[in-house]
Parts: sequence; C-alpha cells; structure tokens
Amino acid sequence: MIVYEITKEYAPVFAEYVPKYILGRIGKEGYHTLGQVVSAERLHYTAGFLQFYDGRGKKGHQAVLTYLYVPAEERRESNAWSLLMEMERHLKALGISKIFVEPGEAAYRAIGGYLVKMGFAQCQDKPELLASTLGQLKNEKIMSLPDSEFITPLGAVPKTIGMPVLQRLGSSVQKNLGLDMYIYDDFYTKRISMMYHDKDTQGLLLVGKRPDGGLIIKLCRCSGGDAKKAILYMISAAAKAAEKLYSDDTPVYIPCYNKNTMTVIRAINPDVSLAPVWQGEKIYN
Repeated sequence: MIVYEITKEYAPVFAEYVPKYILGRIGKEGYHTLGQVVSAERLHYTAGFLQFYDGRGKKGHQAVLTYLYVPAEERRESNAWSLLMEMERHLKALGISKIFVEPGEAAYRAIGGYLVKMGFAQCQDKPELLASTLGQLKNEKIMSLPDSEFITPLGAVPKTIGMPVLQRLGSSVQKNLGLDMYIYDDFYTKRISMMYHDKDTQGLLLVGKRPDGGLIIKLCRCSGGDAKKAILYMISAAAKAAEKLYSDDTPVYIPCYNKNTMTVIRAINPDVSLAPVWQGEKIYN
C-alpha cells in the first residue's frame, strides 16, 4: 500500500466514497489530504482517505482531523493505522503541537481503537449530544413564534453579509467550514441553516445532513444582547423550513457545547435523550 498527498487532479479517484465538500478542500490553505492506493501502478484502486486542517497561526496551534475513511473491503489491512501514522509524520514536520478529533458515534466504533493506540486521550470537557426527532422539536412553543425580519436562510444570504458574520462567530475551523458552506450543498443544507443579523445581535444556525438521513446542528452560536432569543427564533425558522422537506421522524442531533444551548433545547423539549460525544486530542512534545 502507498500513502501520498493528494492534489486536485486525483480527487475524482476518491469521489465514490468521499463527499464533494471534502474533496473541494483539496489544495485549500491549511488543508492536507492523504490518499492510499494499492500501488503506484494501480492509482485507481483506492484503499483509504484522510484529511486534516493544520490550524497554523491560530491560538493553541491545534490541528483537527476532519475526515478519515477506509473502504469496507480494505479495513482488515490496517489502512487506517497507516494513514494516521502518515498524518503524524506530516504534523511533526509542520511543527504542530496538538491535534483534535471528534468522530461521530459510528466513526468512533470503527476507528476509536486506532486513535487510542496512537495516543489520543479523551478531552476532559465532554459535550453531550441531544438526540431528538424533527417532530419533537416542532412543538407549539417553537412553531408559534412569529417570523423574524432579522433571520435569513443561508442560501439567500449575500456573501458580503454572511462572511463577516461567520468570521465574527466561528473558530478557526468553523470559519473554514462556513466558507465551504457557500460552495457545496452535499453536507450543509442552505434552506434549513439560518443566519440572524441585526445591528446588535449576530447568530448562525448551521445544519448538516448525516449519512443515516438525519440532521445535525453543526454550529449554533450567537453574540449580542438578544443571543438566547435569537437562538430560539433561528430554531423556529429552521424547523418551519425543515417541515417542508423532511418527515417528523427524521432524527435530529444537537451537540451541546455550552450551557446556553442546553438550556434552550431543554426549554423546547425536556424529554430529549442524552448521549456522550467522544472528543480526543494528542499533544506532541
């Protein structure tokens, strides 16, 4: 097996199992993409794919593992291990001191063992994942809120307005996710993701589509005096938009990284279930 750094010209080779928005990051500043093939003579026989964001110049100098996939028929060959080892060599060469990863539950079941063996330790601050359905979130309190003149579906937000808001609200990684959101539709759904923008309060509700057909809120952030109110109104606008596109039994997952988000969601539906989110990090000397 051969692991090499992928350039744009080789992106189509991996299109069968790598999302378009991930392939679209190849060659972008800060992103490093590794591909695994059977041999130099058989480049079209792919055996794995990994992408990380280097985070250079950002506070803490922390990289983020953003995507790792090995086709089912190749997983017995420990290809994930080879990709992770090559990523580690890149990180050391770049002088990066820490890498962070937050796999979903299915991904953790598949690669969690490799991450632990490589020295990833669970972060002390463990967010929780609220598991609900679209029907549970469409309660009277949310659906009866009036439409707000300050909320716009992301697909209708001009970049001249949207990009400054993203830059104010997002961390170094989330800003790059936001940049991709303006280009690719196969992960983020622009009709459900919402932006709140007035002179005092800015907010962003970023909704993605999961492989299981469910929806996941990737970012729910507001700043300004009416932040909690803005979050409620963005959730209301998103629920009304989703009602036209998805059935009531569609799963909805909401990572709760702070008390504000938890408080708002619990106010909507106190019966949603909780599950831990595994976050890992590895620090290099």
